[in-house]
Amino acid sequence: TLAEIIKPEIAKETILSKPKDIEIALVVSNTRAPHQDDKAIQLTLMHSKDLNPSKIFFNGDMIDYFNRSDIDRNPLRMLTVKDIALIQSEIKKRVRDQEREAQDLENDAAKEEERKPRKVKILNDWQLKNLIKWEIQERAHKKELQVLFGIMKLFRNAHPNAELTWIWGCQEYYLDKRLSKYHPNLVNEIDDFCKDNKIQ
Repeated sequence: TLAEIIKPEIAKETILSKPKDIEIALVVSNTRAPHQDDKAIQLTLMHSKDLNPSKIFFNGDMIDYFNRSDIDRNPLRMLTVKDIALIQSEIKKRVRDQEREAQDLENDAAKEEERKPRKVKILNDWQLKNLIKWEIQERAHKKELQVLFGIMKLFRNAHPNAELTWIWGCQEYYLDKRLSKYHPNLVNEIDDFCKDNKIQ
């Protein structure tokens, strides 16, 4: 018997000890938003309810970004041609309206002070084109992040007590470098989302 092989007190402890509960960790990899497989995500969520994981790891490359050329970064994958045309018109109108308002204010101030009005600086066509391109890119990135956040929220809502951890892969690394340089407000949105949803 077990008691004969090892010391009686150790045998007793071994036999009477209860097995510990198994802790389940779920690893979600390579969703590649915005090209994610929604059916696969729904299946994972459905089966994960039975497992009741205590930890969920979003294991890197959750967003499709790495090695994308300037052409591949084209916001057409998030915005239609019609969307882009509307945004271009909206930005152009907003900028030109702001410039007109600034000139009107300068004209009124000059009239009150009885001086010749100064010409307010306006963007030339090249500067306006770059501003429009930058803002469209920002809106496209924001939409991509909203898709990714939506996926993560599905897991948070399905498992409100689970510990969620987002491990950044190369895609997130290069995305972060670009956003930090050109759209730092979107980096703040990532941080805020993680804080609000208790994602490490």
